[in-house]
Amino acid sequence: MKKMFTLALLALAFTSCDKEKESEVEPLTIVHKQINSSFKYTVPIQVDVNSDGRNDFTFGNVLVSDSQGSHNLFYVRPLENNQVLLNLQQDISIGNWAAPLQLNDVVQEDQNRNYQFIRANGYVLDLRQPSGAQTLAEGPLGNSSTVYVGFRLKEGDKYKAGWVKLTYTAGTDKVDVTEAAFHTSTKITLEAGQR
Repeated sequence: MKKMFTLALLALAFTSCDKEKESEVEPLTIVHKQINSSFKYTVPIQVDVNSDGRNDFTFGNVLVSDSQGSHNLFYVRPLENNQVLLNLQQDISIGNWAAPLQLNDVVQEDQNRNYQFIRANGYVLDLRQPSGAQTLAEGPLGNSSTVYVGFRLKEGDKYKAGWVKLTYTAGTDKVDVTEAAFHTSTKITLEAGQR
């Protein structure tokens, strides 16, 4: 009986000891959305990335006239308190280029390259046609390419990282917005193209 009482007392002592709280692991949840739309001069589009009923970004085009003539600037504009990842090293006459991310680049600020999330237009393409010459294309999408534009969605007082995939084909006057994704966690990084 003494042994039984001692064993019961030891078992009770072990179970009543403070246990380390298990650290919570956030699930790797990525919300992906097919968009399959395009925008061009006078035909902007608005996208609700997180499907909350409010548009998060406008994709559009603005006609600009300067000393080199008229040209079209294609942009991504964050709505509400959302942000776009901009390349602050390369400014253009009316703003900054969006930071051109490639597949598997991490969507985050980069002080070495001067990439920063800002609530401002991120320009992605500049089409200019000097009189009698072939159309010139500049910017992250200038070479008939695909780029990912990083963004942050504000939910409450936190931001969630995401990306949108844009494609431009030379000779056209439109930019295709094919898909977007964002991470539901505010602590885990996301790669461009990750689903």
